Amino acid sequence: MTAIRQDHELSERRDLIELKVYVENVLGLKLRLKPWEHVKILPYALRDRYEFFVTEIFGAGCLILKERPQREASVADVAKHIQAIHNLQASNKLPDTGDLMIFVTDTLPSYDRKRLVEKGVQFIVPGNQLFLPAFGMDLREYYRQRLEKPQVLSPATQAMLIQFLIKGWHHQLLTTRATFEKSFTYAKMTVSRAIKELTDLDIVKPGKEMGEAAILFHLSPRETWEMAKESMRTPVKKALWLNAIPQVFDDTPMLLAGETALAEMSLLAGPKVPCYAMTAAQFEHIREHAQTEKNAAYGEEFGAWGSTSKTAKSKLETTAPYLEVPQNHAACCIQFWSYEPPRSNIATGTVDPFSLYLSLKDDHDERVQMCLDEMMENVKW
Repeated sequence: MTAIRQDHELSERRDLIELKVYVENVLGLKLRLKPWEHVKILPYALRDRYEFFVTEIFGAGCLILKERPQREASVADVAKHIQAIHNLQASNKLPDTGDLMIFVTDTLPSYDRKRLVEKGVQFIVPGNQLFLPAFGMDLREYYRQRLEKPQVLSPATQAMLIQFLIKGWHHQLLTTRATFEKSFTYAKMTVSRAIKELTDLDIVKPGKEMGEAAILFHLSPRETWEMAKESMRTPVKKALWLNAIPQVFDDTPMLLAGETALAEMSLLAGPKVPCYAMTAAQFEHIREHAQTEKNAAYGEEFGAWGSTSKTAKSKLETTAPYLEVPQNHAACCIQFWSYEPPRSNIATGTVDPFSLYLSLKDDHDERVQMCLDEMMENVKW
């Protein structure tokens, strides 16, 4: 059978058409199925139980296990079969789809659905149910909400968009998915979700560049910002008032944030106590390093390392740097952000203007609002 004839027959099959239509209606993407070329590595029992197809979902390769008619497998069997295929791929040094194997069946009783969810098996029942945890998708969400657009961008998506706004472009920007993915340190799956979020909100559109899948920023940077900012949120998760200003090391930046940063980018008078932004993980890294140095210094000075004195040990254990204190006694404020502050303004020592705007846009101080407008007017688009 030629490849063309085989593709034609696949496109005519009613069960596969139903699968494609369901995925397109729920996820908003066209599913292209191709027979898996490595199917011969599998034992007959598996080839007799399922048909195998490869496809892409949000740019990630997936292996579809389509249950054959009259070959119903138990939940335990499906989970074992997926693990067996995973092992065979590894032993034959084939591209590993890992947790991107998807079980497809025409019907699935509610008790079996629950057990598949518990075992983390991804599955699709065309026209009815969908469970793809690798893509952050729960069948209950899609059964209830279908194609509702996200109200806000996720922190990772927001950070990616801001990084592109910082770089800027002229009129429109067409970039391949591969180039877009390489622009960030996020996992490929996270970037795929970001592209879907941006596409759902019409911030970007799907495109082609030299035959490769691409995304199109179809508006100018300023227009993109105006369109997207209503779906973006403050990056500030929490603020701490500390007894001392953390001492940075390695390449961990201490970027000014809040009104301190705004004062650097406008005519606003700066606050008495400086404010900095970082992630909680960055702060813990700094604090652990400082604690180690402080313990070492105390141990050397007072001989605590070799001492059995309870007082010495207590002193050593409680000499913690960077303690939270009341605001009126603080040496600085640390904002914990939901994403790592972009380092575009590292020369001036401040966070980027877009994130800063989002962190202060709900401030009721008229002076702050006027200075935010001044700052955004000075952005070089």
